[in-house]
Amino acid sequence: MDHAYNKMEELREAYESIPVPRALSEQMEALARRKRNSRRVLQYCRRAVGSVAAAALALVVAANAGPQVSAYLADIPVIGAFTQLVTFRDFREQQGTMEANIQTPHAVGLQDETLQALLNGRFDAYGEQLIEQYRQDVEDTMGGQAYMGVDSGYSLMLEDDRLLCVNIHTVLSAGSAQQIERYYVVDKQAGKILSLADLFQEDADYVGVLSKLVQGQMERQVQQDNEKAYDEDFSEISPTQPFYLNRAHELVLSFDQYEVAPGYMGAVTFTIPTGEIRSILKDGSPVGTVPGKTDGTP
Repeated sequence: MDHAYNKMEELREAYESIPVPRALSEQMEALARRKRNSRRVLQYCRRAVGSVAAAALALVVAANAGPQVSAYLADIPVIGAFTQLVTFRDFREQQGTMEANIQTPHAVGLQDETLQALLNGRFDAYGEQLIEQYRQDVEDTMGGQAYMGVDSGYSLMLEDDRLLCVNIHTVLSAGSAQQIERYYVVDKQAGKILSLADLFQEDADYVGVLSKLVQGQMERQVQQDNEKAYDEDFSEISPTQPFYLNRAHELVLSFDQYEVAPGYMGAVTFTIPTGEIRSILKDGSPVGTVPGKTDGTP
């Protein structure tokens, strides 16, 4: 399990240019429906999507799919007024006691097509890393009787005028289960996928400041709830700690299951009050600054 976890941390910085027609975003209701236990195909486009742009997108998806896995667009959730997430690759395989179900998303409709391609490349790289690790585990344990599996999907965290946040959630099963969360935070105004360091001034000790705030929250939670417990050896966060921004644009730090707490607590998060870190935030940082809403939420 540790080997699988470490391998997943070595995400490649992949870039794959996949042009997607902008005209598609508000015209499409559904491009395809899943067919389990059969080869995935682009089944039909409804009249509302009977445009050249929709057909072009279908061809792009088909052309970029791996030969072993059907690439398709299905169950498209609308994200705000701008972007859609689609299931670009759905890898399903079972060999003996080994099983994988890995969905890789793509973003469609971002105005910055270069940024969109970079984001989709990150999604592809992570999905491919999971698939390769699964295949390696199959090879290493072929003939074994213990069940091992990987289940990975995605969800929307936030979209507004400034930010797009996507979560890829993965569960590794090998006797017990391990929950792993990865977040992708896109700053549309800056045209980049944000790292944790991007939020803070260059000379700021953001690792030290955030670590103390997390330690303080751990201590308070343990005092208030005797069912909670944290690793007493925890000293500091990683400079690349997984994070996202919530609807109030507060910074939320995420820790995988078993990373800082017992397994029964699952993956844990800590919301950092903006006032506690305002002095070290970079000028123009999206933390604590909420633009006009576009998704109808309060």
